[in-house]
Amino acid sequence: MHQEKKAATKKPSKAARESTRATSSPAPQPASKKRNRDQDTEKEETYETSLRIELNLPDMVASILVDDWENVTKHLQLPLVPSPISANQVFDDWFAYEAKQRTPDTASIDKLKELVEGLKIYFKYALGKVLLYRFERFQYSDIYHRTKNPNDELAGKTMGEIYGPEHVLRLLSQMPEYASHSGMERQDLLYLKEELQRLANWIIKPQNMDRYFSEPYRATTKEYQDRWKLSNGL
Repeated sequence: MHQEKKAATKKPSKAARESTRATSSPAPQPASKKRNRDQDTEKEETYETSLRIELNLPDMVASILVDDWENVTKHLQLPLVPSPISANQVFDDWFAYEAKQRTPDTASIDKLKELVEGLKIYFKYALGKVLLYRFERFQYSDIYHRTKNPNDELAGKTMGEIYGPEHVLRLLSQMPEYASHSGMERQDLLYLKEELQRLANWIIKPQNMDRYFSEPYRATTKEYQDRWKLSNGL
């Protein structure tokens, strides 16, 4: 019995191990499938290892975002759109403030200006995709069609010129997640994080809070609510 146990635990020879690996290996797969699998693996590894940035949003920003969510999703109210102060105006105000705080370094200010223009572009394209609550969709649709009507006062305007500060805060809350998986270089990501943190801290200054967030949300009409309920099968 002792000899049988010893034989059973004896390690296989090198040749036997190689033979086992050869015979137990899966059959080779078509190159295209293997290539697709390798590409998927690379994407997963890139996603998992990419640098993630986070903002320390001030409590006041978080509070406004909560109120914003409740006003729209619970109370069925909407921010005033077109907004008296547009998102682009908020970005321009912040740039003007920051430019005065920096040393008179042309390269530094040019870089900041490039960032602000990038935020405007991202806001324009992200608004209808990720910055709206479902209840705002009909409002957005109405606004969009107005921008295409040459006889309307909103003709030719971008969403960054129409939507306002509330949606800038939504952008701030989502931008880090988007940027973390955008393929940006580490140095650019860290720069973006630093500037977005400055923007978040600046926007809650008392004079800015009074200017940007004093406009009350608007109650919606029964017709608007009926359109929304019908589209959601309610």
